[in-house]
Amino acid sequence: MNEGRLNDTTGEFFISKNDNCTKDEIWNKMYQIFMDFIPLFISFDLAFKVFVTGKSIDFIKQECESAITNGIQPIDIMSTLDPLTDRRLTHWVNSAYFSSTKKLLKVL
Repeated sequence: MNEGRLNDTTGEFFISKNDNCTKDEIWNKMYQIFMDFIPLFISFDLAFKVFVTGKSIDFIKQECESAITNGIQPIDIMSTLDPLTDRRLTHWVNSAYFSSTKKLLKVL
């Protein structure tokens, strides 16, 4: 999410990428979210923020040729499987979401 890349070789992630989009279709058609694949420990709201954050970063990278991951902290994904870390996951996703959408609005 924080790099704007999707490497899902098995097709199990709740977001998919369509590499056959034209440059004009990047925002509307390149990525799709699959509700049935969202893990039970992630709310739809949080999943949607992951979707928009990754999509925003990828869009900015492609359209503006700038990496915008500065200030977005990586997270140990295995630690998110522990129910005690739900607040940490939510906080990290929210921080990345607000940071990337703020940068996207500046670019637009």
